[in-house]
Amino acid sequence: MSFGCSRKIPFLLVALGFLICIFVATSSAHGHGSHQSSNDEEVKIGVLLPMTGYWPIGKTSASAITITVDRINEDQTLLPGYNMTFLWNDSMYLAAEGLNQAVEFRISGVDAIIGDGCDIICELAVILAASWNLPMVSWGCESSKLSEKSMYQTFARTVGSFSKMGDLFLSVFRYFKWKSIGILASTESIWHLAMTSLMEVFLENDIDIRYLHTLSPGHVLVTEREEFKSTLLLAKETARSK
Repeated sequence: MSFGCSRKIPFLLVALGFLICIFVATSSAHGHGSHQSSNDEEVKIGVLLPMTGYWPIGKTSASAITITVDRINEDQTLLPGYNMTFLWNDSMYLAAEGLNQAVEFRISGVDAIIGDGCDIICELAVILAASWNLPMVSWGCESSKLSEKSMYQTFARTVGSFSKMGDLFLSVFRYFKWKSIGILASTESIWHLAMTSLMEVFLENDIDIRYLHTLSPGHVLVTEREEFKSTLLLAKETARSK
């Protein structure tokens, strides 16, 4: 299991596509034409990404927004009568800063928000978005709390909850006829939830959990920590032992 924010960068583009569907439906309802002109209505998207901080994945994904928005505007069949623009803010992988930047989006008059990829930000920011009746689509937040539609009424995501991932892994194991597994997980709450979900499904279906270990994420990437390398090697040897 990975640590920190979700690294599902391709889903960032899926999130943008999800928003296109929303605006296409809106444009059809209002009878917009199919030709782009200087009179096109602006659709402004706020993109919330961690560009700095513990997990600055925005540095490797922000350019995808620029490319995708350009292609959307060039294809007049996608958003007829609209011109999409965007601005992005740095959440810094901090809950307080994520809320601050969500408010900045509101002040800037965005029509929708894409982001964030971190549960600690999504779980709070989507409450604000709902109070503003503002669509918010996350490409990486996987907390099971976010499935509560009575609270997060304007929220959608392009990834599933970690609490539902056990059945997916079980299907993979059955397909390859695997019978054992080793689990490494962060001590952060979302990864602990994922680990618990997996263990329940595996134990119910006679999958042998041969190795189980948790790691505190700290402030240094685990791939740069020597103790992680030795732990990973031990997990490999134990989980694959005959």
